[in-house]
Amino acid sequence: ATNLAPPPPAPLELSQPACYPTGSAGLYCLVLAHNSNPLPLDGVSARIILAGSDGLPFAGQTAYAALDLIPPGGEVPLAALFALQPGQQVAATGLELQSAILVTEPLSDTHSVVLDVSAPSGAVVDGRWTVTGNVRNPAASPLPEAWVLLSVFNAAGQLTGFRTQALWNGIGAGETRQFTTSSDSFSGPVDHGLVLAEGRP
Repeated sequence: ATNLAPPPPAPLELSQPACYPTGSAGLYCLVLAHNSNPLPLDGVSARIILAGSDGLPFAGQTAYAALDLIPPGGEVPLAALFALQPGQQVAATGLELQSAILVTEPLSDTHSVVLDVSAPSGAVVDGRWTVTGNVRNPAASPLPEAWVLLSVFNAAGQLTGFRTQALWNGIGAGETRQFTTSSDSFSGPVDHGLVLAEGRP
């Protein structure tokens, strides 16, 4: 018999969900995934669960990583948007890791590629945390799709927002491209930012 069950998730550090109210009576919950493994992680997802004052869960959603790959030592946000019913109050949140795959073999020509990033932490420009830097494609082939991820944090190190921005026309083989990206914060002033980037053939 063939065992078709998916492999158990690889070790992964997840922050507790940080949930922020939206203007439409919703709740936007963010989780930060940290890869402490010596290899990249692929397909990271986790289920965020909301519970009421009685301790019983009343809503749950699967949140997916903002990038396909999380490089060794990298941190990538996961997010889920909840539509709350009138009168629903969130007293507690839960988290369950669903998938995380260690990339143990050389990546194929169809797999995402981690781009090299050179960028400062950033600064506030027109009320948004803004970063200008460079990304380089280390692959020997062009990547028609490429994007930059900016995550922003408060002084306590809590994830308070992020933004994924596409690079126009992707990035060529060995090419270096300049980028400027910015992100709002759901809660208070931003203390620092983190930039990662990847491309896809």
